[in-house]
Amino acid sequence: MGGLVSRGACLAVGLMAGGLAGPAMAQEAVDWTGFYAGVFAGYGLDTAIATSTTMAPVTVENNPGEFLTIGNSDYNERFQALFGGLQVGYNYQFDNFVFGVEGALALGGFNKARGSNLVLNQVDGADFTNLAADERTEFSIDWLTTFAGRAGMDFDGWLVYGKAGVAVADLSAVSSSTFSLDSNDPAPFLPNGTYTSGSTTDALRVGAVIGIGVEKKLTEAVSLGLEYNYVDLGSLDVTAPAGLGGILGGGGDTERFTASMHSVRAALNYHF
Repeated sequence: MGGLVSRGACLAVGLMAGGLAGPAMAQEAVDWTGFYAGVFAGYGLDTAIATSTTMAPVTVENNPGEFLTIGNSDYNERFQALFGGLQVGYNYQFDNFVFGVEGALALGGFNKARGSNLVLNQVDGADFTNLAADERTEFSIDWLTTFAGRAGMDFDGWLVYGKAGVAVADLSAVSSSTFSLDSNDPAPFLPNGTYTSGSTTDALRVGAVIGIGVEKKLTEAVSLGLEYNYVDLGSLDVTAPAGLGGILGGGGDTERFTASMHSVRAALNYHF
């Protein structure tokens, strides 16, 4: 009887040990080696700081019946963009170490503007003159690709990694200068109307990307990840158009837009 009890206890212990070992062995069996492809979505924040100054319209009476009203504003925006895209890559696992390469293409609302406007109205009895001037440049990152190496460690199906590589993007800008005049007694050389001038700038930029991330194997073939990246594409020098809608002539001056951002993105990958 004692022998049967002893053998039964040993069998129970063996089964329990086997049951505990099963999940541990399954966790150790997670393998990141192979190709993968997926989609991602995220949020990007411009490193430049937004600024603006505004002088509300002020009216001054110079003489009885003669009034001058003037207002002005300047602004420098930053982009806060939602974006999405595709990525493909390859991982190689050695023990708990995972090394890989990844390429990604992102499209989104990486747009910002800089400009100023001026409004001036003069009334002198029955005579009036209304002037308005607007200078504006719209900057965009039209598309962004990254090619990066990744290195990290697997912790029971959780991959924690760092990455560094090259970022390539198309940067563009459209500048415009608008001047409008409305007067009951315009100068002969400057009739009433709206005058415009413009210029465009486009360039390919190569920069750098660095980041950190974590990725979890949900199944043998599917993983979900979260990643932070810093992207630096340098800057774009934008050619300004002729001033006051072309009335002043000239043009050709440049203003500089920085092209760098912080971004966070979530990715869903399929492993082949």
